[in-house]
Amino acid sequence: MKQLFAYIRVSDPKQKTGVSLIEQRAIIERYAERIGAVIVAWFEETRTAAKAGRPVFTKMLSLLRSGKAEGVIIHKLDRGTRNYRDWAAIDELLDAGVGIYVANDNLDLRTRGGRLAADLQVAVAVDYIRNLREEALKGIHGRLKQGILPNAASVGYLDRGAGNPKEIDSKKGPLVRRLFDLYATGGYTLRELVEEGKKIGLRNRNGHAFCLQQIDDVLRNPFYMGVIRSRRYGLFPGRHQPLVSAALFERVHSVLSGRYVRRTKRFSFLFRRFIRCETCGRSLSGSERKGRVYYRCPTIACPTTSLREDAIEEVVREELRKVTLGKEEAALLDAELSATLADETSLRAAKRAALQETLATTNARLARLTDLLLDSKIDAAAHDEKRAALIMEREGLTQQIAEIEAGNINLRAGIAKMFELLASAETLYESADPEKKRQLLEIVTSNCTAHGKSLSFSMREPFATFAKRDSVKNGGQFYDTVRTFLAEALISWAKNCPRDLADALQSIKLEGVVKLRHVA
Repeated sequence: MKQLFAYIRVSDPKQKTGVSLIEQRAIIERYAERIGAVIVAWFEETRTAAKAGRPVFTKMLSLLRSGKAEGVIIHKLDRGTRNYRDWAAIDELLDAGVGIYVANDNLDLRTRGGRLAADLQVAVAVDYIRNLREEALKGIHGRLKQGILPNAASVGYLDRGAGNPKEIDSKKGPLVRRLFDLYATGGYTLRELVEEGKKIGLRNRNGHAFCLQQIDDVLRNPFYMGVIRSRRYGLFPGRHQPLVSAALFERVHSVLSGRYVRRTKRFSFLFRRFIRCETCGRSLSGSERKGRVYYRCPTIACPTTSLREDAIEEVVREELRKVTLGKEEAALLDAELSATLADETSLRAAKRAALQETLATTNARLARLTDLLLDSKIDAAAHDEKRAALIMEREGLTQQIAEIEAGNINLRAGIAKMFELLASAETLYESADPEKKRQLLEIVTSNCTAHGKSLSFSMREPFATFAKRDSVKNGGQFYDTVRTFLAEALISWAKNCPRDLADALQSIKLEGVVKLRHVA
């Protein structure tokens, strides 16, 4: 009796639990009995035959070439191959005298007519796959134009069925957002984010911890800011809710590309790399001697002598005392802020109108860009590059408009947070641990220099304005307009607040402090 292999296949692992493999096996067994053959080994595979390289099929061909069996029985010809490369391998086996038997088709591959019919069937199968791929790509392109990701949801999102936008995962979404927030500070490397991901319990779709490459892919994926990226078709505005803002995503990319200088995240001493020598510009280094911490300039020739940490802290307290509001001042500023923000609705409407006009211009530029491509006035590469930039710009404008239409919550929240900090700066510093003290100083101050034993602080806005309020109140033409002057300064700061300062403010916990009654 002939000793033959048997090969059965389905295209997807999900089909393995169905009846297809069982039916193929039964048909092949009946066919082997009819031709008087014995099946010495079964080869079962759950891979598509549209592409070459199936591991089980390749192993079977190798065994046939080495003479382990006289041939192989397959259910139908398209179960064996749907591509020309695998068909060429089968054709070589036929030329070598290996028997190829098709159980469900009336094909005799030992004859020229049978092989011609098989060639035609393979050609039809290959054309079927090509057509199927084209139709699938049309569907994918259509979904992308609708703003829907046709693939599985990115980590941090959930699938909600075909034709529906992805939805933020209430469990994993905040964890992915935390990775963006941490990396945007410039204080974390990708390897440190891998460890942070393990610590907070973030897992990929397979349930494993994220590796370094996966973390990098997440941070570079514009899907999290509301834009879908397709390698074949480019960028498309998504209908899903963004997990991070366009500003945060751009900040992360600045860190990834090296356009942002990383901060030192860990430090041994409270004022390490915080104070600079006025003469040479180098940072003072800390050291501990007999239970006290001293800071010195590493340049021997500089006049900056050692500064004790407790003496520096006393100067810091004095500077924070200048910006801290008294209870009466806080009450007056609270009332003035409420009055100044009363007409904010019209201002917000004006800003929204300006953004919508810019958005309309961007949309018009996108339309003109398409016309230029159709008229062959611009090549495809330049079109794709400009289109990607315009889509990113449009997404940023859309997000800004959405923030304004939501009632300018960020502005009011920033003012409220800064008001609370101004009302309790000194107290907060006194009660904070060393890490929180340093964080507070990075928010309040922009520069600190030392000359000899003297320290000089430069403050960020609006702290610099508030530190000078006594001089404004007691002299000059604004002596009777303190509240208006401070309220306008605080609102101006909130509208132009640097991203790093806003993030740092949100990370500080202000407990037991004066709250803003009218604005928060």
